[in-house]
Amino acid sequence: MIRAPQRMFGLLTLLAVARESLAGLAAPLANCSAGAFVGYGMLSSDGRRFWGFSGIRYAQPPVGDLRFKDPLPIEPFDGVQKAFDEGSSCLQIDPLVKPEVITGSEDCLFLNIYTHDVNRQAPVMLWIHGGAWKFGTGSKRFYGPDFLMNEDIVLVAINYRLGPIGFASLENDVMPGNMGLKDQEEAIRWVKKNIAGFGGDPEKITLFGQSAGGASVTFHLKGRMAGLVRGGIAQSGSSLSPWAVGRAQSVRKITLELADIAGCGTRLPDDSIYQCLLDLPGERIMKAVQGLPIFDQEKLPFRPVIEAGGPVPMDPWDAPPSDLPLMSGHTSTEGAFYTAILLKGGGEFVLTLINKAFNRVAPDILMFEATAPDPIGVAEKIRSFYFGNRNITRQEVKSLEEVTTDSWFVYPIRTEIERHNGTAYSYVFDYTGSRTIFEVFNISTELRLGPGHGDDLPYLFRAEALDLLADGTYEDLLKSREIVKIWTKFAKGEDPTPVPVEGNNWEEKSEDGGYLVISHETSKIVDSTRDDSWQKRRLDFWKGLTLRTPLSERTHEES
Repeated sequence: MIRAPQRMFGLLTLLAVARESLAGLAAPLANCSAGAFVGYGMLSSDGRRFWGFSGIRYAQPPVGDLRFKDPLPIEPFDGVQKAFDEGSSCLQIDPLVKPEVITGSEDCLFLNIYTHDVNRQAPVMLWIHGGAWKFGTGSKRFYGPDFLMNEDIVLVAINYRLGPIGFASLENDVMPGNMGLKDQEEAIRWVKKNIAGFGGDPEKITLFGQSAGGASVTFHLKGRMAGLVRGGIAQSGSSLSPWAVGRAQSVRKITLELADIAGCGTRLPDDSIYQCLLDLPGERIMKAVQGLPIFDQEKLPFRPVIEAGGPVPMDPWDAPPSDLPLMSGHTSTEGAFYTAILLKGGGEFVLTLINKAFNRVAPDILMFEATAPDPIGVAEKIRSFYFGNRNITRQEVKSLEEVTTDSWFVYPIRTEIERHNGTAYSYVFDYTGSRTIFEVFNISTELRLGPGHGDDLPYLFRAEALDLLADGTYEDLLKSREIVKIWTKFAKGEDPTPVPVEGNNWEEKSEDGGYLVISHETSKIVDSTRDDSWQKRRLDFWKGLTLRTPLSERTHEES
């Protein structure tokens, strides 16, 4: 690849100097119903000035008796608040970076806002980070605004409660759960009410998020927030993903195990277990997570649950589709990262287990054991389709990636798009840049099968670990510019189709609509009706599996 030309490095130097100069400029005052805020100056990657407002509380601190409660609105304040420093991330364990370290705080319901002019009405993009419902933050260390703020938008990035603090549940009125999703809802309400004071248009709020954040976007488009936003972008996540919602009683079961490990016992009434968990230090609850069986820790034990009247009032597969504009997609090899982590350092034991007991372990790993009427029968079909009669060894790593990619991401995401009632755009991110997520975790070259889960993020956000502005190629930066244009044009309500592009109509619901492939070449629109690729055959295979008992049969059984 061609390295960024010398002028790019000159531009970086000029940006650094300009940032020093900006530090001395007085930021405008943002006045809203919550209060008055003063921020700080920043520069986009193209050298465009904008203003940052960090560490703004959007809800009362969920501490003490409020730990497992719905978030409460923040009270307005008098005077002027300095919004210079980011608030704490939420209490968490990052299993990918430091799985033995507990970081963050329970006092974490903060958001950051980036705007060009507090006196205008620009479209708003509200970012919901991913992290398997258990780690992550809206911090600019990971989601820097440098690329997106080249465009005329207001950007908001939020924190929300995570892990057991955010998603533990007894699946009843004592402890219904879904605190993290309810935090997101409160942040959306706060933005709707206050963003005009920061130069944002409250009638043009677009949600966007990746992984768990992408699933969250689709929950909100079909849920209680539908009337507050104009649409959403769901990256690598869907409400239909098998990991998006815990099956009935599964989160309750793991919450009781957690309470036992933490010293609360399990023979007490639910209200006593709840009170015990409420009285424990948050760090002790997080420490108890590390006492769960490893397999349970990796299966996203704490996640959203179905809650009547809540953010997920019914099984998402049974929920009426949204009619708000939606853009949704995935990377071409989503499962590559998970497969690499699984096999990093050898993985021979795991491969042997999968090979010898595929029909028993696949329903659990692929998360259809509680929904398919015949899980073993489904597993047999999956093994036959992807592996034939071959043993599952290290030579079958590509097939393992495809199984994970299709079951966790492609099938549910494409199904979400097909069911959608409103304007819909779908995409596949098939670009492998000079910097990838595999580098961060020292994954060997043989396991780098293509753009993995999260490899699209550095093209939207500047991040410390994958900084394309400092270390990327000229091609990387051009691709970033293309993707930012697509995303922001969608948020503005414009046709997001890139220029140039091969193909005709991107809008999925039109008669000749297709999906967009973002790759090293000119992006192209693939006509869905004429797609005969291996990827399409894989999708059709998943559509033909009986992964869920039909609703009519479930309703009959329940009655």
